[in-house]
Amino acid sequence: MTPMCLSSQTVSIAKGHITLMRHAPTTWNKEKRIQGRTQTRLSGLGRERCQRWGQALRRHQGGWAGFGPLSRIVSSDLERAVETAEILGRLLELPVSSVRGLGEQDWGDWTGSRIRELRALSGEEVRRQEGLGWAFRPPGGESRWEVWSRASGALRRLAERYPSEHVLVVTHRGVLKCLLYRLLAMRFLPEEGDPLIPEALHSITVEGMTDGCHDAVAGADSRGNLKGMHILAMNQPLLAEV
Repeated sequence: MTPMCLSSQTVSIAKGHITLMRHAPTTWNKEKRIQGRTQTRLSGLGRERCQRWGQALRRHQGGWAGFGPLSRIVSSDLERAVETAEILGRLLELPVSSVRGLGEQDWGDWTGSRIRELRALSGEEVRRQEGLGWAFRPPGGESRWEVWSRASGALRRLAERYPSEHVLVVTHRGVLKCLLYRLLAMRFLPEEGDPLIPEALHSITVEGMTDGCHDAVAGADSRGNLKGMHILAMNQPLLAEV
């Protein structure tokens, strides 16, 4: 039975600091194929990028203003994210684990397609879907709302499991967009553009419930701001000099 949250006095809030990043490149990234939930490994370039990222993060461990050095790495359960996390974990000497809720959006029938070919063959449907914003759902796939729901839930559970820790989360571009666009109150429409730069870190605070009651911190307040989840910094280049 799901626990009931009867009052604010029955709930304990745990706050975690989370830094988000995308996995390193794969061959499918180079070919501009839609990976979705497909299990793909890092390319040689991807493994080389991980080495450079790890060295940069190691130098930065003493410079995380306000929330301390990284304490652990958590990735999605997809191979490209797991491999990225494992390489970084060895370089930073941090524990590594993975969770399912952080995996890439399921692109259904469009998985494996090259983006240019997909637009050539199914351009009208692609444009129609893009115009739906958060309701965008590839045929047989997952909507952006569904990605936001499971990914934000996964982050809240991490905050519960590792309160007051600073966790590096290795995930996917689609997940980063869903999390950060929601926190930026974006509509996920083409005319808004994409504010996220490649190879960057994005830091947020996340609140979770230590007794498993999520409703008290989920949703939005009277001004429309999300409760319990806030952006601290965006677009910090991974390879910037520190």
